[in-house]
Formats: sequence, C-alpha cells, structure tokens
Amino acid sequence: MFYMRYSFSISVIIFATLLVCCPDPPEETTCGQGMILQADTCACIPNSHPVDDGESCECESMYHWNEDLTECILDTISHDITWVIDTLGLPGSWLNDVSIVNENNIWAVGEILLPDPDSSFDGTGIEHFNIAQWNGTTWKFSQILNGSLELFDILFFSDDDIWVTSGLPLHWDGQEWKNYNLWDMGIIENGEGNVRKMWADSPNSIWFVGSGGAIVHYDGVSFWKHETGTKIRLNHIYGTAGNNIWALGDDAGFGIGESVLLSFDGTGWSTKYYYKYNDPNNALQAGPYRGVWACGDTLYLSGGRGLWRESITSGEGRMEYAPQSIYPSGVTRQLYGTAYNDIFDIGFCNKINHFNGGTWIRSIPLDCSEYHVFEGIDIYRDNTVSIVGGQYVFKGYR
Repeated sequence: MFYMRYSFSISVIIFATLLVCCPDPPEETTCGQGMILQADTCACIPNSHPVDDGESCECESMYHWNEDLTECILDTISHDITWVIDTLGLPGSWLNDVSIVNENNIWAVGEILLPDPDSSFDGTGIEHFNIAQWNGTTWKFSQILNGSLELFDILFFSDDDIWVTSGLPLHWDGQEWKNYNLWDMGIIENGEGNVRKMWADSPNSIWFVGSGGAIVHYDGVSFWKHETGTKIRLNHIYGTAGNNIWALGDDAGFGIGESVLLSFDGTGWSTKYYYKYNDPNNALQAGPYRGVWACGDTLYLSGGRGLWRESITSGEGRMEYAPQSIYPSGVTRQLYGTAYNDIFDIGFCNKINHFNGGTWIRSIPLDCSEYHVFEGIDIYRDNTVSIVGGQYVFKGYR
C-alpha cells in the first residue's frame, strides 16, 4: 500500500496577456481545401490537416474566412494561460513527469524530499517520497516500495491500472505495486540498459525505452525486447497507432555525441534519422533530436535549429525556424500538444514555448537560475496544462 503524507503547496500566479497576429491572407481563394486519400490515411495539402472519424477521411483547412469574407486567416488559439506554481518538497526535490486525470486529480512522479523531524526514515532528518497526487486542494505524497527510488514516468489508465518507471516497469493493480525486473526475467541482459520513458496505444500495448538503445514492449501478458540497432540513450517515445511509433535518442551529455530518431512500422524498428554532433555530413540538419510528437498526418521533431514538420504518409517535410524573440531559450526536453495550433516546447532555463497556429511565444520569462529545467507535460481537455521540473509543478488554466 502507499505510505502517504499531506502538504500544502506554495502558489504563485502569473498572468500573461499576449497579442496574436494573423499573417497576410494567402493568394488562394479556396482557403486551403483539398484531400488526397492514400493507403487509407489522410494526406492533406499544405495549410490543411486531416480529420479522420474512423469511417471517412477528410481534410480541414488551417485557415478560415473572417466575418465579412474579405480575408483568409489562420486558425489560431489564444496564448493566454494563467499559471499557478506549486512548490513540492525541499530544494533538491526533482519531478520528472505528470499525468492529469482531471482538474482535481493530477499525479507527478520523481523524487520528493520532505522534513523528517524524528529522523525515523533514514536518520538524516529528510524523508523521501516518489509520487505526489493533487486532489484539488492539496498535494498528497506517497512512497512506492522504497521512497528513495526515483521515478521517471507515469501512465494512468484507471485507479487500479497505473504504470511508473524507475529504470524498470512498476504496475499498480489497485491492491499493490509489482516490480518487473527485466534483467531477472531475461528480457534484457545485465548492464544492457534500463527503461525510463513510456508510450501506450492501449493498456495492453505499452512501450518502454531507455539507455543503451533499449526498447521493450508489453502486450498485456508478457514483455518483449525489440532490437533497435543503436546503443544511443533513448529519451522519448510517441506514436499515433501501433504501426506508427517513434523513439528519440540523444547522448550529448553521455560522451557519445550522437542523436537518432527510430521508427516502428508494426513489424520492426529502423533508423529514420541519424545526427552526429559537428559532422557536416548530417543528412537532416534538424538535429540533434530532443522532442518528438505527432498529430494527424504530421510528425513534429524539435531539434537544435527549430521545429521540423513532416508528412507521415509522404515523408515530405520542412524546417520552421523559431523567431529570435524566443531564442535562445534552452535545450528542449519535451514536445507535446493537442492539435496543430496548440504545441508546447519545454526544457531548460524555464523554457515553456507555445505555438498557437500562427506564432511562437515564450510563456514565462527566460531564467536559467531558478527553475532550471522542465521535464514532463500533460494536457487535459485543452484547458488544463501541467508542466513539471525541479521541485515545481506549473498548473496552467485557459
């Protein structure tokens, strides 16, 4: 069972009011219509995005007419977000990921340090926790197995179906936590690597990635190791379906100086893009690769020079360079969104950059001295955003 402690958060409100500018109207008068149906997948012309209801395939324009039908303008959403900043634990606490069940049920994982006046935990006067749960009023802290066990990722399916990672998968079934030691199980060899990040297309299809190029799949019954052909540390994984999954790796901080994007087509993994630091022969200059996300037919890749957008169906892509107003803004740690006009790019130096379909803005001031780095993000029903890093949870409300 969980060992729990309650604590009240320290909250700071940040208000941001930003203007959103629309581009000049495009020359075409159809406002971006068109559709190409290929292999049962929506592949849309530029300035449109696919809408697939499972029965038919259509393309929806990223533009719309203004009220008097004199201008074709981009569909954009507001940049305005009210941020509530909660401070969890003592300095030295570190949050790695977050999952929003609803506005009053948010889970964050990492390593959380709290005062231990009687030194009953380990004699140091500090007690270690690794899960924090927001109930709409306060944060509740829990220890999984061993409170000093740092957790890196969380997938919440239901109250009795929760996965976290500590380098190994751990599962809550409503009664107890079970630790799946992949080394003892013979799934991966000792010293071969560990798994820290997850993506799932269902509770019975969960993918784990980690160091040494490790990729492990859980099919609801068993764990299976997948060969990747790389030893690069894999930091992120994302997919749109069981046959469209991407794993991203970057070993810049571990002495190798390589970056890779792997793709899974339903049968096996292959290297899609490879980048070696300071090599003039890099095939795709979008690297190094630090954030991956996909929506509809578009694959998004955050790298060292901007945002790479690519059609999943055709493979055609383009680089979009970020404006100088938001750079330098720190190295990306996570790329995530809800739609083509609602994308967040988070990372070092308080980096929370937001794209609204027309412009990029920096959501909070650049400051490399205070909050350091954001590691995890989740969005609930387009109106609640949670971003975690260091000892902080940024809860954003639209």
